[in-house]
Amino acid sequence: MKIINSRKVLEAAVYGGAFLGGGGGGSIEEGMRLGEVALEIGNIVLTSPSELERKGIVVTASTVGSQIKGKGVLKPFNYIEAARIIEKEIGKLAGLISSENGGLNTIAAWIQAAALGLPVVDAPCDGRAHPTILMGSMGLHRLKNYVSVQSFSVGSPAVNHVSGVIKGPLLECSKVIRSIASIYGAVAVTRNPVTVDYLLRNAAVGAVSLAIEIGEVLLKHFSEPLEALHKLASRFSGRFFEKCTIESLELETKGGFDVGKAVLKCGSKSYELTYMNEFMTLENSKGERVATFPDLITLVDVEGAKPILSAELKRNMEVHMVVIDKTQIPLGSGLKYREVYSILESALGKPITTYISTILVR
Repeated sequence: MKIINSRKVLEAAVYGGAFLGGGGGGSIEEGMRLGEVALEIGNIVLTSPSELERKGIVVTASTVGSQIKGKGVLKPFNYIEAARIIEKEIGKLAGLISSENGGLNTIAAWIQAAALGLPVVDAPCDGRAHPTILMGSMGLHRLKNYVSVQSFSVGSPAVNHVSGVIKGPLLECSKVIRSIASIYGAVAVTRNPVTVDYLLRNAAVGAVSLAIEIGEVLLKHFSEPLEALHKLASRFSGRFFEKCTIESLELETKGGFDVGKAVLKCGSKSYELTYMNEFMTLENSKGERVATFPDLITLVDVEGAKPILSAELKRNMEVHMVVIDKTQIPLGSGLKYREVYSILESALGKPITTYISTILVR
């Protein structure tokens, strides 16, 4: 158990989460804003799932939607309301988890936990950010007769506020949530009750602590990003591409996703980087695959060790790039099923599962 009551640890969690976000997972600025509100409400108790009763019920708190369209539509009360709705629906909770790591989503359960007096369980659905709800559902779509419960809240009272709860098959409920996100830009969601025992077998146990560890390195060497990135590349046996220039960008929003392509010039070599909120594929000028999601591809500002969202990319921007193999970071079981990648392959027009067969299960 770890008590978090300082801005220093919050900042490390947010920056490290943004690094593990790999282009997605929400902004550092929003993560800091909401994290500071959480600390004003009370201390954050970060608890290992092994410290909890195995039959206790835990739910996932997250933000669903587009980084571009969703700016400003969510307030702290939306996150708290969504958590209160689901607790009223299913009963007492043992704790809350986030759906993934990211600048916002690493701390996505902190406000709710502080407000409801619950621990944040150090076992997010995934240790990195991912683009679909199904990927953050820890394989629940394969459980026969599992009933998904998903509460949501978005908008400001007396203006455009909408909230509620839906129950049913996980895939159908997820489609409804994604539709709401596409209308409003983003939506605060609390969803998918599971036991602590299920978490231990299917979540990315320890991934929040890992984000804090990474964030401490980034912040310690913030004015020397090359030093920070060399240390992290070494820590995770990753590859490092120094001072790349973004030569071209293509971007469009499809059904709540930011889908795009960038061409990066790193020294004398060019690379094509695709993204769907998170960075998905990296290929060299010969069309050879260098990295494939869920490999972690992270871009960092050359002026300071700040991870960059895909939505923040601009033409002629200079970035450093780090690539870390998927086996070096904790992944939730939701990334280990072939069927969850079909929507990515369709949107990107590129194969994914061909390159990640070693982590897929039947």
